[in-house]
Amino acid sequence: MCACCGHATNIKWTPGGGEKPLPYSKRYRDSLNIKEEDLPSWHFPDGHPRSGSSGSAASAVVGVVVLLGMAAILWSIYRKHRQRNAAAAGAAAYAMPGAPAGPVMHDVKASEAEVKEAREARLKRFEEAAAAEAERRQKETYADVMAAAMGKPVGSVRQRARQAAT
Repeated sequence: MCACCGHATNIKWTPGGGEKPLPYSKRYRDSLNIKEEDLPSWHFPDGHPRSGSSGSAASAVVGVVVLLGMAAILWSIYRKHRQRNAAAAGAAAYAMPGAPAGPVMHDVKASEAEVKEAREARLKRFEEAAAAEAERRQKETYADVMAAAMGKPVGSVRQRARQAAT
């Protein structure tokens, strides 16, 4: 690698073709009447980096500071949002979606026995509906198995009617 760098920096001065003076040459500066005092401003048109102008190092520092500031602002917004959601969720975050909430007891003007009786009636109604649905599905499944064994089309009557309608 050192050999490559040494070869790359082995530069020879090659004069330009013809009689025209090379830029930055003494003959060129003399023809344009450029004095030695003007050379620093000629080499650095925006001002010398050490003369107080904002060089690339200063702009890089400003860029890094701005970037870190924006990252800090975004991080604080993220943390605030996350803490607010965590505090608001509480036990509701672990509840099943669609699970009905029980009655609020301080709003109910019934005795505990009446509340218990109403709860049991409600559960019984849902248990009966679930049992009826399970029985219907079992019959349809049995009918599908028998139809498949006989070589008939498989599916419930509703499914076959729906397929025929489409």
